[in-house]
Amino acid sequence: MSAASTSSAAPGSSAIVDAPTGTAIVHGLGEPGSLAIDATHVYFADKATGTVARVPHDGGEREILATGREAPSQLALSGADVVWLDGGGSLPSTEGGDASKRGVFACSREKTPCTVRNVRAGTFVALVAADGGLFLAEKLDPKRFAVSRVAGDELTRVGDHEGRAIAMTVDRANVYVATFGAANKPKIVTVPRKAGAHQEVTFSGPGFNHLADDDDQLLGTGIISHQFGLFRVAKGASTTTLLAADVAPGVFARHGDDVYFVSGADLTLRKVPRSGGAATVVGRLTGLDEPTALAIADGWAYVSGKAAGDAGGSGAILRLPVR
Repeated sequence: MSAASTSSAAPGSSAIVDAPTGTAIVHGLGEPGSLAIDATHVYFADKATGTVARVPHDGGEREILATGREAPSQLALSGADVVWLDGGGSLPSTEGGDASKRGVFACSREKTPCTVRNVRAGTFVALVAADGGLFLAEKLDPKRFAVSRVAGDELTRVGDHEGRAIAMTVDRANVYVATFGAANKPKIVTVPRKAGAHQEVTFSGPGFNHLADDDDQLLGTGIISHQFGLFRVAKGASTTTLLAADVAPGVFARHGDDVYFVSGADLTLRKVPRSGGAATVVGRLTGLDEPTALAIADGWAYVSGKAAGDAGGSGAILRLPVR
């Protein structure tokens, strides 16, 4: 494994002091995350309060789309809808309770409040909106998962595979699922979107907790070969390159030729070239000790999170320029 330089500034350096501080566009939240952005609004799911909501890009009145949800997560935009998972497979509540509260749900993002509809019932652990449809990773049992595609009212099973699905991403040809397999060995399973054999690659370490497509490669956060951070991963191979160490799990986003991430060491927003190199400080995230999600659009970064040890009410979404 080759490792890139991960930081150009230590905590407390002038680069951090001089960096802009994020401005809250909404605050008083529980545990916001799963950000999605359209031309006018930032959409988010709040696990702690069971709500799905939106707020204008530059702040303003928060609009509640749906309430009474069960730990909503994995929020995305698909056509005119906002979609999300309720009762994701990693939650203890999925092993019992009301099965009707678990599954994929959607509603129009133009109506507040909106009429929620159940797209698909089941215990799902990952959702990706792509090519006018939804790709889903469903927990079949503790040792097996299925990948499906939903287009309109039609669900097509793409394939099923051994292992416990953790994260998923999609490109034009394949679905990539990070799993724990036999003997808890972490893997990335490649499932063709059309007919074809599955391929799996095994890694050393606890594995990946989040994946994203990056053209010819994948991006992922996790622990691989005793290194914790943000990696580039060759598709269909175990070759990895450490782009940045000590990255908040899953809190990264590609934008142009760079990958933006939140440093777990000093909770600054940083960027690193996709090809590798030194990371630079973009901004400070004052008050967000536990960042949960990052999205970038139109020259702005949006970071959600909350204060450490918060019992509720410190959650917020910050906005920082990345021009």
